Amino acid sequence: MWHPLQLFHVGWPQFLSLAILLALIVILGKSAPSAEPLKPYSLVSLELAGNEAIAGKIVGAWKDGGGLRLALDLQQLDTLFFIPLYSTLLALVCVMVADRLYVRGTLAHTQASCSPTRCGWPECSTG
Repeated sequence: MWHPLQLFHVGWPQFLSLAILLALIVILGKSAPSAEPLKPYSLVSLELAGNEAIAGKIVGAWKDGGGLRLALDLQQLDTLFFIPLYSTLLALVCVMVADRLYVRGTLAHTQASCSPTRCGWPECSTG
């Protein structure tokens, strides 16, 4: 199976990409506003609210405390930046680990890359 992050060459390009992703996550995390004014509820409380009544109570508490705008800003930051960065980081790590564990030239690699329609190697022939 092929993944778009395999376009990065094994070695320093992958590690450079990993470092850039980690740096972006740290920079965005440090520059994000504090969620302290949202107390006693956090964004996770809203995401895990079991029903509309509980969610309404959380949003009402934020409205009364003046934290609704902050909650919206934090949610937007999470949706637009953190989720794509985290998912890309995890995918890159998975590709890097798979490259290390899946050694080219082994029987598994030959079987995975061979099909009678893709190559004319003797290992690929059906007869």
